[in-house]
Amino acid sequence: MMRTCICGATIVTAEGLLEDHHILIVDGRIAVISPRDQLAREYDAEIVDATGMVVGPGFVDIHCHGGDGRWFHDDPRRAARFHLDHGTTSLLGTTILHATAREQIDAVESVASAALDANADRKSVV
Repeated sequence: MMRTCICGATIVTAEGLLEDHHILIVDGRIAVISPRDQLAREYDAEIVDATGMVVGPGFVDIHCHGGDGRWFHDDPRRAARFHLDHGTTSLLGTTILHATAREQIDAVESVASAALDANADRKSVV
């Protein structure tokens, strides 16, 4: 069982900020979020001291044409990697503006091909 404790962070939630909290992650999933004084550090966990830092959720972008100077229909992996590196964890790659039906189909096939290739390798699209 893999355990990580992010300690002392300010956590961004939908309800507001939680100051000076710990986040316990077990096997890649958040198990507990609590104030520092209510959760002792997990000594069998990797400790990440986040005192003075802010931890937020991944961001979702539902309308995005590309990233890092690349269009999604031309280079979906590089565009997606750019967004992942900057905190976007989910996105809907928008393909071409004012495209013909054929251009739109080609663009969707390009993005789908990258996703299928990554899935075959059991990796994320990026």
